[in-house]
Amino acid sequence: MAWVKIDDNFPDHPKILRIGLPAIVLQIRALCYASRHLTDGFISSKVEANLLEGFNEWFDDTLVNTNLLADEMVKAGLWEKAEGGYIIHDYLAYNPSKKHVLALRRKRQASGKQGGLSSAQARRKQVARPLLNPRPVPSRPHPQTEIKKQDISSTPPVVDETVPSNHLPSPEQVQEAWNTICSPTLPRMILLNDDRKRKILARCKRLEVLEKWETLFRRMLNQPFLCGQTGKKWRATLDWVIANDTNWARVMEGTYAG
Repeated sequence: MAWVKIDDNFPDHPKILRIGLPAIVLQIRALCYASRHLTDGFISSKVEANLLEGFNEWFDDTLVNTNLLADEMVKAGLWEKAEGGYIIHDYLAYNPSKKHVLALRRKRQASGKQGGLSSAQARRKQVARPLLNPRPVPSRPHPQTEIKKQDISSTPPVVDETVPSNHLPSPEQVQEAWNTICSPTLPRMILLNDDRKRKILARCKRLEVLEKWETLFRRMLNQPFLCGQTGKKWRATLDWVIANDTNWARVMEGTYAG
């Protein structure tokens, strides 16, 4: 079962309030669909009708026009038009990509398989080993043993949600994405030295897939202050982005959009 992230301020966001309750229902349906089918936020025009199913029964026709609701989602900035359908705005900035999810599933599958082989080998060794001074089996379990068993069974399993290190984007991939997306509006990064590589890898702890870096770079182009379009000569560089976790987080929050 997959999970999708929703901000706890979601119902009160200005984009949502612009359309009202129908937007909440449609956005949650679209997010769940994209997460379940690993579409990276893409909603096909063919699927749109299924997402709108039942709206006329739930809402007064004077309140919502299902034929125009998708266009209203675009106008409000919740969706973006794409070939053959729509893209949920900033979906990959807050949810894992298809590539990330499949890599995590492969890792878990491999870990489970290895654990099963280890258990089988341990059982074979136990069977082959003769018992010396075997203890008598008690007629009833010791109460303390029962308590320990209950404690173990009630402890929830720990699931490793981290991305395997071999699936993290490399500094070279981040550099190429920056130069491809941001140039010529923002300065290119030509030299990728050891210090820059170290800082990029440090940021990968939070920006663990390349799609998040690409979303970040595209958002920078829509913030005039970072592009030197507010009367100042300064422009953001990749060195500024990777200097710490504060700069890129403020970009994603839209701090420099005004």
